[in-house]
Amino acid sequence: MYEEAAVVMERASPWWTTGAVDKPELGVARPAYLKDILHELDSEMILVLTGIRRCGKTTLVKQAIQKLVEKGVNPKQILYLSLEAFEVKQAFKSITEIADAFSTIAGGGKLYLFLDEVHYFQDWETQVKTVFDRFKKRMKIVVSGSSATLLKSKKATALTGRNVPITVFPFSFCEFVSLKNPNLPAPKDSFGENNKIFSQHRDSIEKMLYEYLAYGGFPQICTTADAADKKKYLQISFDDIIFKDVTKVWEIKDVNAISNLALYLLQSNCITQRFSYRKISAANEMDINTAMNYAGYLNFCYLFFFTEFYSKSLANRFRKEKKVFTIDTGLSNARFPTDNFGPLAENAVFLQLLRTGRNAFYWKNNHEVDLVTQEFGKQPLPIEVKYQNEINKEDFKGLNSFFKHFDKANRGIMVTKNKFETVKTKDGQAIQLVPLWLFLLSFQSGYNERQEYLSTPLGHQVA
Repeated sequence: MYEEAAVVMERASPWWTTGAVDKPELGVARPAYLKDILHELDSEMILVLTGIRRCGKTTLVKQAIQKLVEKGVNPKQILYLSLEAFEVKQAFKSITEIADAFSTIAGGGKLYLFLDEVHYFQDWETQVKTVFDRFKKRMKIVVSGSSATLLKSKKATALTGRNVPITVFPFSFCEFVSLKNPNLPAPKDSFGENNKIFSQHRDSIEKMLYEYLAYGGFPQICTTADAADKKKYLQISFDDIIFKDVTKVWEIKDVNAISNLALYLLQSNCITQRFSYRKISAANEMDINTAMNYAGYLNFCYLFFFTEFYSKSLANRFRKEKKVFTIDTGLSNARFPTDNFGPLAENAVFLQLLRTGRNAFYWKNNHEVDLVTQEFGKQPLPIEVKYQNEINKEDFKGLNSFFKHFDKANRGIMVTKNKFETVKTKDGQAIQLVPLWLFLLSFQSGYNERQEYLSTPLGHQVA
């Protein structure tokens, strides 16, 4: 009955016959993500992996499958299918048909169903819910895709209370450094400790930082040596994101218009800058509603992020201009090469906030603060990025203005190129100056804000 289905399944899941995932498909280890995935495989909930195309979701799935096999799970009870694949779409009309065929072919025991690029099947949310309800504890379901709409579409409410999401990013700087030099010690969640640990390796780490900012953190890029090959890969990745993940999902007919808008936002003089939809609609010769919709689609596929003005008033947040950031600095630099790494540095800081689960805003009155983050129950933490050789009095104006406006905020961070010290304002607020490489290695989920200021060298007072 399922002879054709079995052939397709076995071809997509070769461990059914080999007993293991092919080594080339396991890629580079990403222990933190893999730990989270394996933990969720023991739960009954549907695991949803999202993230930009080529960020490593499929590789993580293959690593998880290999771990299951090593734990003693029968390889034929683990099925992986990419719903983007032509032969899969030809063999199966629905996800429920896939689950029924898998259950019949695999026989008894706990089953693991991994469905990649799940949004390529229409009404996938309802079908996954049906499979979840039908098989209950017997079949663990993992779905993945390159669009945030996996959990934000109207139909995604069918999975409410039934799913656990994990968003996968390209390599962090920590992962990048670990890949380039696996002999280095693991970073701590502390500027002070890491400054001591890595001081003797600073020259090599700064070279790694330059490469990371210039080419980004896509896994394939991090393992490619030739600069021309990196640039070509990044340009192809951009095209795939636009033509496979944006125009197809939202059935956009004017492909050139949304591609041009994406390129406009990707320019080195646009990323990390404030913008209005009126401005970008005029620059791209489209009406403002189209510009807003297109920008939303680009955000849903994780290509861009738009931060809001920091304010307790939601009306203020919505009314003010947004700031634009991209998922990977390499995508910008491949299309629009620049010697000005300031915007790339700020973008890297923004992404580190997202990776650690923090929110990110900007703030401005007469002076601007690049980023503001605030954890629940704590005062806002302003972060200014000054990736330059010298820091002068003028560079503190944004932070000082923020402190005057939010008088309960008593700490800030200035991300620099090479300065590491804590300075005091005349009103007693502490501003920690920290090199970008040290910030990216240290500002993790366990970062202790107050402890940092006690362990950083005390510098001069600023006005």
